Parts: sequence; C-alpha cells; structure tokens
Amino acid sequence: MVCNYGGARAEIPVKRGNLYRTLSLIVAVGVLCIPRIGIAQQPAPLSIDAWLSAERGNPNMARSRRAYEEAKYGPVTPAPRANTRPQQNIQTDTSLAQGRAPAFDEQRIRDFAAGADGANRTGFYVAAHLGNAFVADSDYEFDGGTVTASHEPLALFGSGVVGLDMGNGLSVEAELSYQSADLNKLTVTGSGSLAGISASTEDVQGSMSSLAIMANAKLALGRGGGFNPYVLAGLGLAQISVDGVQETGSASTIDDSGFAFAYQAGAGIMVPLTERASVDLGYRYFGTTDADMSFEGSDYTAGFSSHTVLVGLKYGL
Repeated sequence: MVCNYGGARAEIPVKRGNLYRTLSLIVAVGVLCIPRIGIAQQPAPLSIDAWLSAERGNPNMARSRRAYEEAKYGPVTPAPRANTRPQQNIQTDTSLAQGRAPAFDEQRIRDFAAGADGANRTGFYVAAHLGNAFVADSDYEFDGGTVTASHEPLALFGSGVVGLDMGNGLSVEAELSYQSADLNKLTVTGSGSLAGISASTEDVQGSMSSLAIMANAKLALGRGGGFNPYVLAGLGLAQISVDGVQETGSASTIDDSGFAFAYQAGAGIMVPLTERASVDLGYRYFGTTDADMSFEGSDYTAGFSSHTVLVGLKYGL
C-alpha cells in the first residue's frame, strides 16, 4: 500500500496476522494518509499601505483610472494599451493624474478604507449658516436699577466658517457670526432711570445685536453612513450693540456698544449631498460676559445670550 503525505511517498506492507498487526496498520495509515486536522491559519489582512504599494504598478488600475477621467473630464490623451508602455511610465501617469481624478487619489482611498464619506473629507472647508436666534432677556444694569429688555421671538442669525478637518473626527474652525433681535418690552427694577426709562413699558423700539469671532472645535461622532452627528464648543470675542433703544416718543435713544468674552456650545447632524458638499442641521447656545457701556454719563453693563436653530452648507476645498 502506498500513501502520499507532504510530497513524500511511503509504502506500508500489508500482512495478515494477529490483532496487534491490524491495529498497527490502522495507526500507520492514519498518520501517513489522513491530513492533519487543525484550524486553518488565515493570512493577516492587507493594510492600505501594502495594498497601495502592490497596486501602484498595476496597469489595470491605471487603465481604470484613465477611463474614469475620460468619463468625467473628457479625453485628454489616448488611453494606454496593455503591454505597450514600460511599467514605470504607467506609474508616472498615475502620479500625474491623481490631482485630476479625486476618486483615485490616495487620500480618498484611505478615507474610504477608514469608512469616511463625502461629509468627512480631510483638509480645508468653508461653511455658511442661517437660522433663528431666540435671544434671552438682557439686563442693562446701572446705578440705582436695572432695565431688563425682552426680545421678539424671531431674530436673525448668520455665520461664515473656515475650517480644517484633521482626518480623525476633529475639526478646528474660525467663525464670524452675527445675530440681532428687536425689543418688545422693557422692565425696570429699582428707583433710577436709564435714557428716561423709569417704568416698565411695552411701548418700546430698538434692537440688540452681537457680532462675534469664534474659535471652534468640532468633534464628529460618526465617520460613515448618511447621517453624521457632531458636537461643538467655541470661545471668542463679541461686540454687543444696543441700537436705537427708547420708549416710543422719547427724545432719548440708547446707541452704544462694547466688547465682551464670548462662548458657545452646540450639536448637530451632517447630511452628505455630494462627495464635497453636505448640509448641517444644528443647535447652538451662545453667551457673553457683560460688556461695559455708557449713555450720557451713565455707566451700565449689558450681556447677550441666545438659543439658535440653524441650517448650513459645508463644502470641502
């Protein structure tokens, strides 16, 4: 009897005999003829760096990239044919074309391998937001009393952002924001007066606004799928303005502004539209410390805070 194992041949003589020889024969056949049973060792998964290195000279990959370019941008040069160019030329073509074919860009491949999508591109981006700011009551505190200003529920919010996605879920941003709300009521506490306002009244006009520059940090909580939540926090400086505040018919009008430390926190969801653009649906709480102001020799302080719901558009550069 002949058995093969691992490329080696073994001849086992078969003899008739007692039980001992029969059992010995069975054991020998099991060792030499039956493959060993065990758990197959799976090869380690190929890393993205190893894959890119292995595919860099692949002519099929180069031709696929060229076909994609021509479909998107139109033909530039004839597509390379198999076995007509040295491999190094194909590599050169691939490196030169990366900037024109973002779908084959190495960073895009890395993002895809990491589960990223169009809303989470690494690199610089710009964004713009519009929304409604529900401005909280503001206290104008002066010697002898306080004038509390209440605001209309509909108030403009707008902002522009330049940001940098670090590629690990964290983004840093510079934001310029503006929000303004009309007054609908003044409530006076204390015995003094400010700009002739010494009693509570709803017969009032004027507005209050904030122009702020903020440094934000945004953390994405998801790097894939259609909806990507995030949280945000920011610090900065705000100019608080009191514009045309007066009791209707009064000759005294408060027009002043001051600077204050500003802070904000928020959360939202990014919804991808294209590979570069996404919609931002979010909420922000914005607040400031009190700003020092004066009116006709009377010093007073005023702060600003709001709750904002907003919609924005983000575009990767």
